[in-house]
Amino acid sequence: MALEKLQALTAHLVGANLVDQNQVDSWMEDGRLVPAAQHRGNGYLICRFDYTAVVSLERFSRDERLLMALVCAWLHDHDPAREDDNLAAPRIDVDVLDNGRADVEIQIDFREGVELVADENGAIAFNGTRWSLAPVIVDIAEEAAVGHNPDEPTDQPYNNA
Repeated sequence: MALEKLQALTAHLVGANLVDQNQVDSWMEDGRLVPAAQHRGNGYLICRFDYTAVVSLERFSRDERLLMALVCAWLHDHDPAREDDNLAAPRIDVDVLDNGRADVEIQIDFREGVELVADENGAIAFNGTRWSLAPVIVDIAEEAAVGHNPDEPTDQPYNNA
């Protein structure tokens, strides 16, 4: 739930073998907890967690465009709501060392939801019910109709299939 994006991005960059695994570190800074209590059908979005993810690569010596492309491709595939959430563009700091090597620090703002589902044995008491942390499954209607007269344009069935 929280910090999933940081963990997944770090794993993605480690898997790309840009530097030795021991030369990659990541952490969270500037966490902000934003209460929400938004009902989502089968549960609640209880809050949003905004934070800055920091990924550090020591003694990076590969093509910097490869690093930029890997980060941006991951963001496109795994954080599509960035633009809707008005999150800032990633920031990169480079400290040039020697022999074409540099320490690189990438900072990326993320927003992650913290969701609850009803659970009589859950650890969280909220709104007179017990809840557990879990992703909320949102049911999407496959078919709907308004009214009862199929001759009216607004009463035609809608099919989402």
